[in-house]
Amino acid sequence: MTYIPGRFGISNLGNASGTTGTVNRGVIFAGGNNVTLSQSINGSMATISINGGAGGGGGIALANSQTTYTSGTANLVGLGAMTIASTTGQSFNISVPQTSSLSATGIISISTNGGTISIGASVPNATYDYYQNMDRGATATLATANRTLMLQRLNQENDKFAVDITANTLLLNMTANMTATSLSNAHTVTAMIGLYQDNTTNISLINSASTSWANGAATSNTADYHGPRWLSFVSSQWSSAPVFTQGGEYVFGMIFLSSSYNPPLSYIGQNYMMSNQRSGTMGVTTVANTSMAHGNYWNAMYTAATAAFPAVISSNQVNRNNATAIFMPHVILNNRYPGAF
Repeated sequence: MTYIPGRFGISNLGNASGTTGTVNRGVIFAGGNNVTLSQSINGSMATISINGGAGGGGGIALANSQTTYTSGTANLVGLGAMTIASTTGQSFNISVPQTSSLSATGIISISTNGGTISIGASVPNATYDYYQNMDRGATATLATANRTLMLQRLNQENDKFAVDITANTLLLNMTANMTATSLSNAHTVTAMIGLYQDNTTNISLINSASTSWANGAATSNTADYHGPRWLSFVSSQWSSAPVFTQGGEYVFGMIFLSSSYNPPLSYIGQNYMMSNQRSGTMGVTTVANTSMAHGNYWNAMYTAATAAFPAVISSNQVNRNNATAIFMPHVILNNRYPGAF
């Protein structure tokens, strides 16, 4: 703007638009785009304030469905997996993760439910190739009885069966006291073993095996029997492959059948509790009975003489208070070593 006494005007130096020249009457100041003017008069003096607005004519408007921005500062914010970064050259980079997938290996499992991803791990069963039902404690012996069915839990204590195993041989620890002068004669022996599933109030037969031998000469009995021996049931003698599963509840039964002569065979194992009859509970008048267990419920003897395994045995068909019921024979399940052991 140029001031000449008596005249006012706009010079042609730096003005961006409009006309140049002077007037001799007056000048009116007016605001333009994004520019505001204000005046303050003090006596014969007037002060004009000029304010420039944000954005200007070259600004941009950012809008979404809620708000339109024409001034001030608009912030771009990434949500969820989206990220926003500013770079040189007045630009923004908007990025999201590349498409990917999750896969499980080993014992890990992955499942999805809507937007939720669940990751878990299942502990596999322990698989053994060798198992025995006892590994400590003093040993004892118990004589076998012809046509008597002994029942014993396969796990000595109250835990469920501890491992998975398919046995090619089951070994029963035995002994006999047979000297050269022992009275004996020709005879045959059949040893039978049955595996039962524990169903709480009864047990059901799931597998069985048997082995037999004959002895025609009394003079050979010492060599055939005397001293500790293994009684082996190999895989071909079972009604089906002897498979045991971790978490199972198994009871095994033993029957010995002899003809003409009963050789003095004995189990090797451990005594479990005591064989005296229980007299009920303390403070209650009862009559001693044979149905109360000393320890494990199915450590018992089948009450009837038998030459075969019953398919199902009920809890009221056993005697739990006698020497047979409280004796645990030593059993080995073997799938590790060749031959009989």
